[in-house]
Amino acid sequence: MLKHPLFQGMMVAAVGCFIALMTEACGPPVSPTEVDADVKDQDTGLPVPNATVTCTDQTGQTCSGTTDALGMCTCSGSIQPGPIVVQTSCVGYGPSAMTAVIGQGQTLNFPISLTPNAPEFVFQITFPLQIYQNEPIPSPPNLVVVAPNGSTVFSGVCYPDPRGTFVYLVTVPNLQFGATYGYTVSASGYMNSSGTVTAPTTSSSSLVKDVPVQMNPLPPVAVVVLTSRLGSTGAPTAESATLSVGLSNLVTQGSGSFASGTVPCAPSTTYTYTGSFNQTGNPISGSFTTGTSSSQILSIVDSGGASGPTFVPNKQLP
Repeated sequence: MLKHPLFQGMMVAAVGCFIALMTEACGPPVSPTEVDADVKDQDTGLPVPNATVTCTDQTGQTCSGTTDALGMCTCSGSIQPGPIVVQTSCVGYGPSAMTAVIGQGQTLNFPISLTPNAPEFVFQITFPLQIYQNEPIPSPPNLVVVAPNGSTVFSGVCYPDPRGTFVYLVTVPNLQFGATYGYTVSASGYMNSSGTVTAPTTSSSSLVKDVPVQMNPLPPVAVVVLTSRLGSTGAPTAESATLSVGLSNLVTQGSGSFASGTVPCAPSTTYTYTGSFNQTGNPISGSFTTGTSSSQILSIVDSGGASGPTFVPNKQLP
């Protein structure tokens, strides 16, 4: 009887009905419910990093996240659709609690403002405007802020002003009233900018203090390397050398008694160099320290003896 065509048809129909009923009951796959939080400082409008955002549904289920450097985080999990409570906390700010309604599988974009309850600095780091006319915008500067006891209260990069100006901004919250802090701003291709700044006091009209910082390009510094070889008569003859100076490779070239090459360097910086004379193969190694602005000359002479090359002290170029 099991092989009877009528019975087999009934079995196929029954299975089809079961699958249809299960599909209707379960429905299509549902995307997880998410809350995208955007946390900003109430007074400055700048992002608040390291804030904890917790979402609680009407059944007590929760999901949470921590904001990144741009004040953003995503809370996703098992919260149910319907009313939710969004609570936000961060050191240096008062807590926030807000309500919202979220649908099944919905991604809710949720702006949050936190009010500071302690002094904070807003560093405004600018670069010379002419830099942007012929060169790309520099990489984000790095800021380090040190407390009176020597501990680091902030260390990280600064981000471009969202309004599109050539300014990099960062908020340093949760400071001590009336305390003086040290800071250093560094950026590739620019001189470090350091200073001190005092936080607002309890009697100040605002908890926020702006700290403008102007970055200045490194002055052009070059080292001219001269190489020569002492001939049989003791007079210098033409020689060339291949050197690695810091991260730069240099081959001196020229005619007459000396061959020369120029290497760009940062001011007030010590560089090591290694290499060899190209004619004799004698090794070269040493170090030099640049000045604050002007170029320097470094003379290297291959003595041809077992003692190796001799080095003439650095000379300032006019």
